Amino acid sequence: MEFPTQFADMMMSLPGHAVVLKALADEESPVAIRLNPYKPLLTPDSFSTKVPWEPNGYYLPQRPRFTFHPGLYDGSFYVQDPSAMITGEVLRRIVGDSTVPVNYLDACAAPGGKTTSAMAVLPPGSFVLANEYALDRVTALIENLERWGIPGYAVSRADARDLACLGSVFDIVSADVPCSGEGMMRKNSIALSQWSPGLVESCAELQRNIVEAVWQTLRPGGYLIYSTCTFNRIENELNAEWIRDSLDAIPVDLGLSDLPGVTPGVDTTIPCARFVPGNIRGEGQFVAVFRKPSDSPAVSSPKHRPLKTVAIPPILAEGYVGVTDKNGDIYALNRSHLDMLSLLASKINIVTPGVHIFSSKGSDFRPAPALASSLLLKDGSFPVIDVDYRTAMAFLRGEALRLETDTPRGYILVSNNGHRLGWVKNVGSRANNLVPPSRRIRSSYIPESIPVLFAET
Repeated sequence: MEFPTQFADMMMSLPGHAVVLKALADEESPVAIRLNPYKPLLTPDSFSTKVPWEPNGYYLPQRPRFTFHPGLYDGSFYVQDPSAMITGEVLRRIVGDSTVPVNYLDACAAPGGKTTSAMAVLPPGSFVLANEYALDRVTALIENLERWGIPGYAVSRADARDLACLGSVFDIVSADVPCSGEGMMRKNSIALSQWSPGLVESCAELQRNIVEAVWQTLRPGGYLIYSTCTFNRIENELNAEWIRDSLDAIPVDLGLSDLPGVTPGVDTTIPCARFVPGNIRGEGQFVAVFRKPSDSPAVSSPKHRPLKTVAIPPILAEGYVGVTDKNGDIYALNRSHLDMLSLLASKINIVTPGVHIFSSKGSDFRPAPALASSLLLKDGSFPVIDVDYRTAMAFLRGEALRLETDTPRGYILVSNNGHRLGWVKNVGSRANNLVPPSRRIRSSYIPESIPVLFAET
C-alpha cells in the first residue's frame, strides 16, 4: 500500500507510527462478529478468541460467506470491526449496574453497528433514537436494527447539526462523527485515495458543528461519547480539547486506555483511547467521553401534540402500543416512549417510529419483516414451519415454498434451526413468499451446508 506523502509525514509525528504504517501496509483486516445476547442460538467453541473489550465479540479464523448464514438474517450476530465494538464497553462503564431506563441518541448511526451494540447493553425499557442523514445509509440502518430485534428504538433522518431543536432530552449521546477515515484505509481504498490535509480540516470543522448541536440535546449530568475512525490529532485530541474548552464539558476517565493494546491520547491531558492497527487486532478508532455539568441550564423542549395510538392484536409483549405512519403501516413502541416520540415527530423526520409490525396491503395487514425477528413477538402467535438449510436459502432468495397439505392457511413464520427468517402467506394452492425483493439473496449459488463461523485456529 502506497500512502500519500503528507499522510505519512503526519503519521511520523505520532508515537508508534512505524508499527501502524507496517500494519496498514502488510496485515489483513481481522474478521469478527458480535453475538446478540438476546438470541443465544450460536455457541462459540471453547477455543474461540474473544475480542478483549466485548464479551459477545469473537474473532473468526477466516471470512465465511456471511450471506449464506441464517443467523445474519435474524440478527443472531452482527459483523463488525473489533475496534468499533468498544461502544458496548463504554456504555457498560457509564451505566454500571443501573436498571433505570435511559434516553440514548446515536447522532450518526448508520449502518447500525454501534447502535445495536448500545441496544444490547442499555437497561431494559431504554429508548434509542438512531439518526442518519444520508438516505441510502438510512435503509441499511433500519434493516440492521430490525434484524437485531431488540425493541425500543426509532429511526430519524436529519442533519445532526439540526438536532439541537429537540431540547435537553437525552441521558447519553453518541457522536461517531464523519471523519477522514484514516483508520479504515486497509479496508477501504476510497479512504486512502480521497485523503488530503484539506479533508482533515473540513472533517474537523464538521465534527465540531455536530457536537455543538447534539450537546444541546444532552440533559445536565448526561454523557457524550465522541468517537472517530481516524488517527490524526486534529480530529481526535484537538477536537476533544475543543469540546472541553468550548462547551465546558467534563472529561471522564473510564479507564479505556488500560484495555489490552489500547493506548492513551497523544499530547493531551484528556483521557482518550486510541485503537491502532499493529497494537490491537482491529482498525483505527478514537474515543473520548465527557459529562455535562449537573448545573448546566437545560434547553426546553418545544410543545407537541400527543400521538394517536391504534389497537394491535395480542401478539406482542406487554406494555407496547401501536402507531401508524402516513401509509397506514403499524409500528409498536413502548407506551412509556409515547411522549418522547411525539416530541421527535413534531421537530424532525421520523422514518421508523418503532418496530414495524404490519404493512398495510389494501384492507389486509401483512406481518412486516421486522416482526419476524423482533423479541416482541410472542411465541405461538403465528404458525411456524422449520425448514432445512437448503430450503431456507431458497426462501431467502424469494423462491416459493412447498408446504404440507395440512399447513394452516394464512401467514406462516419460516425458520431454520430456530432462526426466524420471514413470512409466507399460505393460500392453499400456493405459498406466497413475502421476503421483500430488496432483502433477498441475489446469488444463484447456494452452498450445500451452512458456513462455519467458529473453527479451531
